[in-house]
Amino acid sequence: MEFPGRQRTRLALSQPTDLVLAKRDTDHILCTNSSTMKKKGAGSWIPVHTIFDSYPEGEGIRAIAMTRDAKYLATISDAEIQKVCIWRWTLAAETPACTLDLPKEYGFQTFNKHVGKFSQSIFHLNFTQALSATLEGKLVVWDVYRPPLSASTLPYIKPCKLVHLQKEGITVLTTVDSYIVTGDVKGNIKFYDRTLSIINWFSNFKLSSIRTLSFSKTPATLPTEKSNYPSDCTLKGDVFVIRNFIIGTSDAIVYHLKADETKLEKLLIEPKEAICAISCHPYQPLVTIGSSCGMIKVWDYTKKRYLFSRVFEKGLGIQSLTYNPEGDLLGAGCTEGTVYILDAMSLENGIPEPFNYSRTSVTHISFSHNSQYMATAIEYNLLGSYKNHLEVLDIHQTDQGNYPTCMIWYPPLTKELFLLISNSGYKVKLFNSTTKMCRKTLLGPVFGSPMEQVQILPVKTAMELERRYLVFINRDKVGLQILPIDGNPHKTCAIVCHPNGVAGMALSHNGHYIFTAGGQDLSVVQWEVNLSALEAAVSLGGEDLIPFYGLVSGGREGKFYRELEDYFYYSQLRSQGIDTMEARKVSEHICLSEVPFVMRAIGFYPSEEKIDDIFNEIKFSEYVDTGEVIDKITLPDFLKVYLNHRPPFGYTMSSIQKNFDILGYTNSEGKKAIRREDFLRLLQTKGEHMTEEELSDCFATLLGLNPEGWTSEPATSSLKGPEVRWEEELPEEITAEIFVTDILGLNISPVFGQDDEVSEVARDL
Repeated sequence: MEFPGRQRTRLALSQPTDLVLAKRDTDHILCTNSSTMKKKGAGSWIPVHTIFDSYPEGEGIRAIAMTRDAKYLATISDAEIQKVCIWRWTLAAETPACTLDLPKEYGFQTFNKHVGKFSQSIFHLNFTQALSATLEGKLVVWDVYRPPLSASTLPYIKPCKLVHLQKEGITVLTTVDSYIVTGDVKGNIKFYDRTLSIINWFSNFKLSSIRTLSFSKTPATLPTEKSNYPSDCTLKGDVFVIRNFIIGTSDAIVYHLKADETKLEKLLIEPKEAICAISCHPYQPLVTIGSSCGMIKVWDYTKKRYLFSRVFEKGLGIQSLTYNPEGDLLGAGCTEGTVYILDAMSLENGIPEPFNYSRTSVTHISFSHNSQYMATAIEYNLLGSYKNHLEVLDIHQTDQGNYPTCMIWYPPLTKELFLLISNSGYKVKLFNSTTKMCRKTLLGPVFGSPMEQVQILPVKTAMELERRYLVFINRDKVGLQILPIDGNPHKTCAIVCHPNGVAGMALSHNGHYIFTAGGQDLSVVQWEVNLSALEAAVSLGGEDLIPFYGLVSGGREGKFYRELEDYFYYSQLRSQGIDTMEARKVSEHICLSEVPFVMRAIGFYPSEEKIDDIFNEIKFSEYVDTGEVIDKITLPDFLKVYLNHRPPFGYTMSSIQKNFDILGYTNSEGKKAIRREDFLRLLQTKGEHMTEEELSDCFATLLGLNPEGWTSEPATSSLKGPEVRWEEELPEEITAEIFVTDILGLNISPVFGQDDEVSEVARDL
């Protein structure tokens, strides 16, 4: 049987002998077996199977392929909306086993083979075609397809040729003058003419993978007797005249190639691995960056000029950098635990031998105010320490469930000296530096992730001391916050600085600039501080309680705030006694002992530790100024305390499930569960454990065995009758769903709004 063709055909060859052909402008598919072909003349064979009308709509076949075992055949139609069909052609089936329409957003599927990953696309020199390079060394040529005037479709771009240009993957594709230029993963730079015939190449420089090629704007000069242009690789051996150009490679080196001498000059060496360390000089406009590849570089950030650098031997990556207060020394912490003291101006060793007392990466370095001491981690008793021994001065737990993310000395805005600690629960806590008592808990910046590093913006004049600012970074943003922190969301702003993650931050000595290091993106970004914009945002946000009303559902006139007012005034009645016949005393305050009950009534369930923190925060709020202890609170102050202490994104099912994943076992249904006896034992022995009486009161109320719940008086609670066996009302195994829905009776969203933190309800376990 002859295989006529009016245009071109598609061909697919499986392993080892089956051959498939398809007409491009028809819908016929012919399958043959090359081992049983009967040759009747050039281009004539006997088909094994022919599929007619494979696309009844009259569509042609754009591409065809066969599986390696030769059992299945795949075709793609040539219509505006392409259709993929899978055929069991060995069964002589006339209909496809399955079909799928390809949505337009997938693009137009073209070749019947793997093209590869596209690396770069450019316009051809003739401006009517486009070229796309792949990391497999191929080049796709695109052209404009103009359908007949009678057709309803508009012209569109489609591929017309796939060229196997070279073996090496193409990373850079560009044009200059009359040449098409490629750079590849082997460091080769090749020049082709308009027909993609090679003219010349540079492969003797032994470069790493080419990342960028940039040609001079000045045209190449005509060759003279003094010029030393190389010859091209054609048979004629013409002089190869090109412009000078810049080469950037994957190992972060920038070269300049002078074409008429074929001379390669190294211009710049940049870090080729993650930049995690960054520090600014205490009084000069210098910023120092350190890379995991062992490179330290110093820049003048006002003139944007590189000054000097040092590269450590292989295996010593730079993880942290810090200047001493005088600015003459630079501390460098390495990834394998070594600490170097360097001269700040030459980067030479300031002491003969480095310190090597750590087995892991040195993440933090800090000099004392007089540069006599240097620490690489936690607080130590220097007077009681000696060589090879550092005595820990104090260990203090800052939170039950959240872990601290960063810490800094709080500026002297109050008479007390505080340590500011940010934690993973988006909270900022102020601890008295002497007693380590938590004096305030405040809502920190909520921009997708908790703060990971904080610094106080430096000031130069006494007037600036009255208005201080906090600079912070989180996972991918840099931000500013006006001090003192009070939970007002309008006092904070942030912007994305490194989408893939920010690794470090430094402030200029005058506070005008913030520098952020991007880690794996190998970049350092300089940001200008604009405080007036932040001050304007605060002014527009309103004064007093107006910004805080916006943090509750419905605002000041909403249902939540009205219920809070009702609970607040009911608490006054409760503290005076529900059944009393005496005249009521209307007040703007409630007793401190009533605060936990109102908190729980509006849906916030603080642990006992949090209740102690709330009590201390209220009681000692005016102690430094007046020497008096506060034992009551107003509704506006209560609202602020509630908003600052509550979970920023509420309680979620996924966060509670985490606790059951840790504490429970996998039951017959594949869910994590805790046995009833283990559940009760955990509540009575672990964490803030409950007494047996507290368990009886709580579960009897939750399970409806004590309808009246807690008694009218806040000090006592009792169970209605000793005969009630509340333990038997609990299921034998308890899952997270049973715990939340059936026992606690809460309606909790299934997922967390931002980072999935451990829930405070389950944390009480």
